[in-house]
Amino acid sequence: MKVSFQTYRYQFLFCLIILSRIFLYVSYAEDIDSLRFALSVIDEFDISKNQPHFPAYPIFAFFVKIIYFVVQNSGLSFAIVGSIGVFLVAYSALEINKIYSWVKEEWLLSLPILLSPLFFLMSTRYMADALGLGVLTISCLWYLKAMKNGSYEKYFFIGAVILAGVRLSFVPLLFVPALILFFNSKNKLSNIGFGLAALASWLIPLIVTTGWNELIDLALFGTNGHFNEWGGSIKTDPHYGLRLLRMFQFVWSDGLGLWWFDRSFTWIPSSLIFVIATYKGFKTTSTKEIKYLIAGFVVYALWAYFYQNVLYKPRHILPLILPFLILFGIGISKLNKPLKNGLLIVFLLSQTYLTFNLARQHQDKNALAKACDYVISQAQENDIVSSNNLIAYFLGQFDAQDLYFLLPSDLPENNTGRIITIGEVLPDKTLIEEKKFYHNPYVNRMWYEVVVRIYE
Repeated sequence: MKVSFQTYRYQFLFCLIILSRIFLYVSYAEDIDSLRFALSVIDEFDISKNQPHFPAYPIFAFFVKIIYFVVQNSGLSFAIVGSIGVFLVAYSALEINKIYSWVKEEWLLSLPILLSPLFFLMSTRYMADALGLGVLTISCLWYLKAMKNGSYEKYFFIGAVILAGVRLSFVPLLFVPALILFFNSKNKLSNIGFGLAALASWLIPLIVTTGWNELIDLALFGTNGHFNEWGGSIKTDPHYGLRLLRMFQFVWSDGLGLWWFDRSFTWIPSSLIFVIATYKGFKTTSTKEIKYLIAGFVVYALWAYFYQNVLYKPRHILPLILPFLILFGIGISKLNKPLKNGLLIVFLLSQTYLTFNLARQHQDKNALAKACDYVISQAQENDIVSSNNLIAYFLGQFDAQDLYFLLPSDLPENNTGRIITIGEVLPDKTLIEEKKFYHNPYVNRMWYEVVVRIYE
C-alpha cells in the first residue's frame, strides 16, 4: 500500500517540532518567573511559596511534572510541553485552512509558525505561554467549527476553561467568540455543564492542595499586585505612546523576526517580502465568524495594552502574532509560482538563520546568570553581596549558600570586607571594580544588561 506524506503530515510536523526543541532546550531558569515554574516542578507545587506565582497555571504545571517524572530533566520537560503547544498552534492553523481552503500548499501556513523566533524561544522557556497559545488556537478552531456545526460547542467551552488553567491572561481573546456561541446556542445548559466540569477538573485539586481561604487571599493579593503594583499595567507604567510602540515592535521584530533599528540591514529584504505577502493575504474575504474572531483579537490587544507588561515582556503579545503568520501564508500562496518560490527561499532562509541563532544563544547563560556566576567566583570571606529581593531569589538556583547577602537598605556603615552589588549603585562607597554582562535582548528582554560593582 502506498503511503502518502499527506497521511502522516501531522506526525511528521510533531516530530519536527519536538526534535528541534529537544535539541535546543535550555538547561537553567533564566528569569524569576521561570525559576518559580521550575521549582513548582522539581521541588513542590505551592503557590503560597510562589511556586509558581498566582494564578498558579495548575494544568501546565501538572503536565510538566508528569514529563519531569519520566525524563528527570527540567529543561527537557519544559521543552517537550512547549513543543506540544507549538504543535497545537500549527495543527489548528492547518485544520482552519481545511474549513476555508485558503491555501493548497499547507506547509505555507505551518512553516512560518515553526520558524517564528518568539514561538520557538517561548517553547523552550520554563513558562506556560507556548502551551497556552496552543490551547488558545485549538479553542479558536473549535469555535469556527461550532459556528458551522453545533456539536463542537462543548469542545469550545471546555477548551476556554482549560485555557484558564494553563494561561489565564489569554482568556480575554475568547470573550467575543464565547458570547456569540453562547447566545446563539440551543444547548446553553449543557454548555454551562461542560464548562463547569472542565473547571472542576483543575480548580478542585488546586483548592485541596492550597486551601480555600489561602487561595482566596493569594488571588486577592496577586490580582491587586498585578494591576496596581508590579504587574506592568497602564496604572503602574502609564507610558501610553511607548506601550503602543512596544506592542508593534514586539509583534514585528520579536515575534515575526523582521527588521528593526537595532538589526542589520540584511533583514530588510525578508521584511519587505513579509509586507508584500501579508498585504495580499489581507485581501482574503472574511466570513461572519472570522470577523467575530478578529474582534476577539482586538479585545485581547486592548487587554494587553492596558493590563499586561507590554513594555518589557514580548510574551504578552504572542496571540497577536498568529493572524499575521496566517495572512502571510495566504498571501504568498497567491503569487505566481516563480515569484513565490524566489521570495520564499529568501524569507525562509532568513527566518531559519535568525530563529536557530537566537535559539542557540538562548541555551547560553544570560546576563544575570553570568553576573551571579561572577559574583560567586569573586566573593571572599567577609564580603557582602547586595541587590534586590528578586535577584537574591534568582541567586538561589546557583551554588550561593556561602554568600553573605544583604539588601542595600540593610548594609552596615562599616564592614571588614568588600561590598559586591548586582545592578545596584552605592554612591557613598568607593568603587574599585565594575564589570558589565550582556545577552541578546531578542532572546530575553529582561535584564539583558547587568552590572556588577565591587566597593571597598
